[in-house]
Amino acid sequence: MGLVTAGQAKALSGDITIPKTCDATAATGWTKVGNVWGTTPSWITSRLGRGLGEQFGQRTRWYNVRGGYPLDGRRRLVELFEAAARHDCKVIVSSWEYQQSPSFADTDTWHRALADVPGPDRAEAVAEALAALLDFLTERGLADRVAYVEVHNEVDNCSLVPADGTAGHYARLHGPLERAVELLRARHPTIPATHSLGEPWPGELDDLPEQAQIAHFHFYVYGVLGALYEAAGLGHGTEAAPETAAWPTPELAAMLRPDAPAFTDHQPDEPWRLAATGIPRELFYAHDWVDPDRWDLWLYENYAAHRQDTRLSCPRVLEVRLDGHGVAYEGGVDELLEADDESTSYDEVVGDTDGDRLPGRLVGRGVAGEDDDVLTVDDVGVVVGGPAVPVLAESFHDVGGDAVGGPVRAGEGEAGHLRPLHVGGEGGP
Repeated sequence: MGLVTAGQAKALSGDITIPKTCDATAATGWTKVGNVWGTTPSWITSRLGRGLGEQFGQRTRWYNVRGGYPLDGRRRLVELFEAAARHDCKVIVSSWEYQQSPSFADTDTWHRALADVPGPDRAEAVAEALAALLDFLTERGLADRVAYVEVHNEVDNCSLVPADGTAGHYARLHGPLERAVELLRARHPTIPATHSLGEPWPGELDDLPEQAQIAHFHFYVYGVLGALYEAAGLGHGTEAAPETAAWPTPELAAMLRPDAPAFTDHQPDEPWRLAATGIPRELFYAHDWVDPDRWDLWLYENYAAHRQDTRLSCPRVLEVRLDGHGVAYEGGVDELLEADDESTSYDEVVGDTDGDRLPGRLVGRGVAGEDDDVLTVDDVGVVVGGPAVPVLAESFHDVGGDAVGGPVRAGEGEAGHLRPLHVGGEGGP
């Protein structure tokens, strides 16, 4: 289907597949009402915008935007924070400048300016800009709506601090993040400052600077999705793409739409836009041209083989989260229980957790354990092999099912507390 227009009678660039769109009238029989093009003419795309390209990225969520309009960033910022004040909300202030933001701009000026900043200095440069943003909000009486400020989103998975050959995932970040967080804390001491991490590596947390005031980790458990990425010859997070004899791999080729172009032909309209995203072209090709039903079918058919690996990977990260960021424990995280798991006597503590997020609600199935405690984090029950008690001044769950704080057992309930950790009791025999 082409693009129908009602103007521009002159000769125009674009592949004209139907020269006229007509309508019948009693008086004249046929009247031209517009032109139809098989590809969008350049004079239209220059007005509408095209995102990363006319086709490139247009079936990939997040990047499937057209643009073509100016934005007053400061006005929008004020509107956001005024809305937050009206609704009594808080806003996390962050930056994505070294992780795709410039790719949406009209020209490469922003992207080139960021790339020109020496790698070791980028975190401080972003922190300086964020401090100025906080100055702007403070002058307008809106800084109280800031929950905290983070130097950048996923500092380990972007070009904020480029890889320099240093071993490990975090070690290269230490100096630049230390200076950046110190700058933010000095400029705005009443607003907590931190950085965001895309992947938690428990054994490397000591490589991070101590200045951060908030622990902000993104918790990705790829499981069967990681297996699909490997079969498709794709990397994810800090996991590099596997070496393959050919790409697309046979597995990915079998999932592509029939109208998928050759990989070599699928390019952004302007090469700098791909560089500004930090995303490999292979990933765009897969997401733009895969058949979603075939993609999902592979996940369904292969989930069983990866379910246990997924279940075992969660406790390793949650154990660190519970130990260092909210709950002191003894014995560690024993197991994760998904919402369809049945409880077994003394072995697992809870099944069918329901994972209610409101205080005072009940766990949906039997609670059988004697000595273990259960924490629910969203829809997953976490079995903690020892007493869990709250630390810091936060409203964490005390894991108690009775007045003396014993474990929740069958037939018991407890008052409950607000998220992030809450166990309400037991709601069935």
